[in-house]
Amino acid sequence: MSKLSFNPEYENCTCNYCGGFDFKTLSKKDRYGLNAKTVICKKCGLIFINPRMTNESYRKFYQDSYRGLLLKYKNREEKNWNLEKNFVSAEKLGSSLARSLAKDVNSGTIIEIGSSTGGILAGFKSVFPDLEVLGIEPSEKEANFANLKHINTKVGLIEGIKLNLPKADNIIIVRSLNHLLDPKYFFSWAYNQLKDNGKLVIVVLDFVKSCNRRNKILTQIDHPFMFTPGSLKNFVESSGFKIELFDLTESPDYIKLVAKKTHDSPNVKIEENLYSETVKKLNPSRLYFNYLANKMIKRIWLKS
Repeated sequence: MSKLSFNPEYENCTCNYCGGFDFKTLSKKDRYGLNAKTVICKKCGLIFINPRMTNESYRKFYQDSYRGLLLKYKNREEKNWNLEKNFVSAEKLGSSLARSLAKDVNSGTIIEIGSSTGGILAGFKSVFPDLEVLGIEPSEKEANFANLKHINTKVGLIEGIKLNLPKADNIIIVRSLNHLLDPKYFFSWAYNQLKDNGKLVIVVLDFVKSCNRRNKILTQIDHPFMFTPGSLKNFVESSGFKIELFDLTESPDYIKLVAKKTHDSPNVKIEENLYSETVKKLNPSRLYFNYLANKMIKRIWLKS
């Protein structure tokens, strides 16, 4: 079993979306071998780790353990990883994403949550040179590097950050929504932080699709929350946003979403069948069957 470099404290949580407290356990260990009991809410279908580390323990985790744990899992030497490589890779992703959203991004200011070394924002800046960019990143080391790259970045977790931030024309969160400790707070914060008609851009792992591609339920302690298309839509629409783009096809594992701030009444809903449908898709026998079917299709394709 992998171990952290410190002794974390844990807390029990109710469902972040509906406040429910009746859960079904999906798994007890994460991909690193750490204790990470993952549950699904029987009322609304949200998937999350419970109990989970406290805010302070997650802060220590990102400062001391996260990068080394991730690199070990991917069989990469920490000495061969550096901030520059992270920046260059993220910049390519950011510029590609920005080009794909050429008609969706507003001019003005863009804030990224979980901005790491600033590469995503640098990529957006390369496509939209007039954008004013600002990053929020929990790792002080990565935030300092971003500032050296002239990507204005503040250190902190969004749930506890106390900064006088400018109103934004765009807020983006790319592959970081899973890392948040309070998604409901984030969506409320994003709505209030955006100007009228401001855009919210999300790229997040589709948990069910990812598990089906890998033939098993694969969680990670740095993902306190896991999203499906249904649970993501619940958060977005109940926070006062109107979804303009919902793409499940561009990436094998990720959902891409663009939503606009409106003054319409929030669409607060709970789909009664979301829990049962999600549990069915994550059934171990079904996951293994899908794995065998995909493997057979691949073999047939290679022979043709």
